[in-house]
Amino acid sequence: MSVVKSNDHPVPIYRIFAEGGLNAIAQLRNNISKLTNGNEKVRTVSYDSSPDS
Repeated sequence: MSVVKSNDHPVPIYRIFAEGGLNAIAQLRNNISKLTNGNEKVRTVSYDSSPDS
């Protein structure tokens, strides 16, 4: 997983995911599937491989 290096984001992206980001993604997926009622297949990025902490 590539980390976006930017002065605007001093905290590495993987750290955000490690600290509760995965829960937020799961929530978003739930909300998306409710909104679409399963009629559309919504493409979501999966973060199945957790970063080394």
